[in-house]
Amino acid sequence: MKTRQTYSLVTDEEPAIIQGCLIYDESIPYMAYIEIAPHNRSSSSNQVYDDVAGCLIAHACKLSFLHEDDRFKGWLTFDVLEDSTEEEIKLKSLYKQKYGAIEIPGRSTMYIDPENGEKLIQKYLTRKS
Repeated sequence: MKTRQTYSLVTDEEPAIIQGCLIYDESIPYMAYIEIAPHNRSSSSNQVYDDVAGCLIAHACKLSFLHEDDRFKGWLTFDVLEDSTEEEIKLKSLYKQKYGAIEIPGRSTMYIDPENGEKLIQKYLTRKS
């Protein structure tokens, strides 16, 4: 699709190793896909980087502020689609607690509003050394 863009998160030290990736649909500010490398998942005993998902979600939020239609500017939507209902509930809970996402009742769709999007951008993309 012409409106979808793919972003990969890599480090300067190891640019050939993808830490996580994101597919973003700019037509409606929509995070179509997000995936974290197995070595960065919190369930991994040898987790390398902790904030990969946060950085990717914050980047999607930042992209949403570039949207030309003011009705959607700053709003990021996405769907949580997992293999089981239990996994969906668990992931939705994580998105709510860690990223301030809001669930649309009775649907797989969630969103991050502009206020929480700004907070994520500040937390994950505006780092002070």
